[in-house]
Amino acid sequence: MRIVGISGIHSCNNPIWTQFRVAFSELLPESELFVEEEEYCGIFNLNRFNDLRRRLIAKYNDRIPTLFVGHSMGGLVACKVASELHKIGTQIFGVVTVFTPHGYPGLPGLLEVPENPGVPVVSFQATIDILVWFGTRHPYAISHTVVDSYHQHVICETPHVA
Repeated sequence: MRIVGISGIHSCNNPIWTQFRVAFSELLPESELFVEEEEYCGIFNLNRFNDLRRRLIAKYNDRIPTLFVGHSMGGLVACKVASELHKIGTQIFGVVTVFTPHGYPGLPGLLEVPENPGVPVVSFQATIDILVWFGTRHPYAISHTVVDSYHQHVICETPHVA
């Protein structure tokens, strides 16, 4: 199975993917993780996130079954990419969003993220998150879990959390 990880704002070699890579290799040994980042993209660079979204739809439009995992703003991008690929016939196992600002007023709309992406969504929330103040529960999540973590630090420092 292919897993595509998508990073969020100001990411460049986001360290959470190191821990997730280890976790996925243990839990899903037949899987391979591909990480996608729009390096150093800020909150006011939504056009760059939209460009990333378009590039990812083109890149992964190959009908290979895929699971998307998005961290922070990458979760919104993952929902949009998964939804679009699902519509054109790619098998999408689902989307996992990690500390993603689903409840940030207007933000999903600016990235053209549908409220219901048409694929299973699992969302995670950090107990203390100074970057995502609004809700991280995806409105159509089949599961939502609160993790004893900050926005990324505990995941990076504690392998079992990943």
